[in-house]
Amino acid sequence: PSYLILDTLAKYQHQMIRSLAELGGHAPKVHVRPMPQQSPHRPYDSYWDKRGTPSLDLNYKNLSPWTNIHSGMSNSLLHYPHKKQCELDRIGRKEIAGFHPEIWRIPKIDPNSLVEKKVLKEGGPSRVCVVENQEGHNLVLKSYKPTRRFDIRDFFGHSKAIRSLLSAEAIQRRGFQAASPFAAWSKPAKGSFLLMEKMDKLPKLQDYLDSTDFALQTLCLSALAKWTKAFHGCGVWHRDLKPSNVLVDEQPSAALSFVILDHDRNRFLETNVPRSKAIQDLAALYGGFPDSLSPKCRLTFLEAYCDENSSSSFWESWVRPIEKLANQRRHKRNQLPLPQLDKP
Repeated sequence: PSYLILDTLAKYQHQMIRSLAELGGHAPKVHVRPMPQQSPHRPYDSYWDKRGTPSLDLNYKNLSPWTNIHSGMSNSLLHYPHKKQCELDRIGRKEIAGFHPEIWRIPKIDPNSLVEKKVLKEGGPSRVCVVENQEGHNLVLKSYKPTRRFDIRDFFGHSKAIRSLLSAEAIQRRGFQAASPFAAWSKPAKGSFLLMEKMDKLPKLQDYLDSTDFALQTLCLSALAKWTKAFHGCGVWHRDLKPSNVLVDEQPSAALSFVILDHDRNRFLETNVPRSKAIQDLAALYGGFPDSLSPKCRLTFLEAYCDENSSSSFWESWVRPIEKLANQRRHKRNQLPLPQLDKP
C-alpha cells in the first residue's frame, strides 16, 4: 500500500540524516510547529529567520510526524495518506483542553504589549492589523468578534482563532504554504485572537493578475489550477478560496508558488475533495478574478484544473456549475454577473 511506501521512505530519510550527522555532516534545519504542552524531550529555541519572523529550530534527533520541511509541494517524503493526516489532525484537537485555552508556538508574551501599527482589514466578523512586539518585529493579529449565535465551541473557548491555528498547521503538514500561526487565545465575551506571520511583499492573487500581461496571466492561472488540484487531492476543502485569500510568491527560478490564508472554515477530508465541493472552491476563485481578465484566461484556468476542454461532461459538469456559483457570490457582493463562456 502507498502509505507503507511513504512511511518507509520517511524512515530512510531520517536514517540518512542521522548518518550524515555521525560522519560530521550538518543536519538540515527544520521548522516545526510543536504541539501544546511541549514535551521536555523536544526542547526548542526561538530565533528570527531571514524574513524577520520567528521560527522554531530543532535538530535531526527531534524529527517527528509533526515536522514540516518548508519546501512547497516538492517534498513528498513526509506526506501521509489522507487518513493518517486526519489522525494527526485529531491528535492536535485533543491536545486542546480546558475553558478558553491558549496555544503558543513561540515563547509566551503579554498580548497587551503588542503595539498596533496599521489596520489591514476592518468590518464584518473579523479585524486584521499589523502589530509590533517588544523586540520591534512586525506580526499580524487577527481578531474574531464574538458571534450572536450560540456555538458550543465558542462557549468552551475552542474559538475560530484556535481552529484557524490548527487548520494552518494541518495545511503546512500536507506540504502547502500558509502564513505560520504563532499563537491563539480567546477572552470571554471579547472574541478570540490569532497571532501569525506577516507575509511581506507578497501580492494578493487579484492584484498580481491585474498588474501582469496576458502571457503571465495565463502562466499564473495554469499554475494556480494545478496547485488547487493538488490541494484538493490532499483532501483539503478551503470553503472560502477567494483570490484575496491567496498570495503569489514568485520564486527565483521564475516558478510561481502560492500561500494560503484564512483557515477558520477549512475542512480536511479522508478522501480527495469530491467534485461538488471542489466546484465551490473553484467558483470562489473564478468569481473573484479581476473583471479585466479575458474569457480565454478564465477558460485556461478551468481547462488546466480538469485536464480537458472539449468533452460535453467538462462543460456540463464543471464550467456551467462554476459559472452559476460564481455569479451567485458576485450577486451577494453587488457585482455584475460574468458573461457565460462560449463553448467551442
